Amino acid sequence: MKYQTEYIPSQYRVDYLFEDHGGPVYICLHGYGQSGDNFYSLIKSALPENSTILVPNGPYPLPGKARTIECLGFAWYFYDSKSQQYYVPYDIPANIVKDLIDHLNLTDRKKIIIGYSQGGYLAPFLAQELTALEKVICINSSFRPDMMKEGKEDFKVHAISGADDDMVNPIEAKKKHEQLSNLNREGDFKLLENTNHRINDEILRELKNYLV
Repeated sequence: MKYQTEYIPSQYRVDYLFEDHGGPVYICLHGYGQSGDNFYSLIKSALPENSTILVPNGPYPLPGKARTIECLGFAWYFYDSKSQQYYVPYDIPANIVKDLIDHLNLTDRKKIIIGYSQGGYLAPFLAQELTALEKVICINSSFRPDMMKEGKEDFKVHAISGADDDMVNPIEAKKKHEQLSNLNREGDFKLLENTNHRINDEILRELKNYLV
């Protein structure tokens, strides 16, 4: 017998942080192996005060040695670099987060997406499924313009990358980011010197500039 693959409608458990103070909704997507609360703690100082925040966990837990949900890390999708194929494709988590946004009655609210690493990779795919989107800000992530589609609305994708990032090649990320112009989605690409894959004060300052 051989494995068969089907994508069928199903319910997913979604854990998330949410505070509604009116105004635009800041949707924050963590990196691989992180959790929503961990990512939020790293970028909280750059977010506007008393803003509406939605920070979901990825749908796929990475238990490792964790015994409680507070210690779990999560993934958004799984990609096999050897075969260059998705085991779990990006559109599944994108639609899960979209369904969460609809469930929370945020569909028509202005939105800004902030994604880091794997969450930054996912961010443009989520963005093309949403309406009332103002912009996308991706931190230390790459892009797949070849797999994106023209959506209902145009939006800008801004990128912040560390010049010393040893996990995501910033030069290749810049090349792929430039290709977003073919979809009317290219924004700024900020390359920060003396910055690696981790979120530091320089990244937070640059992020804050895009949120003012």
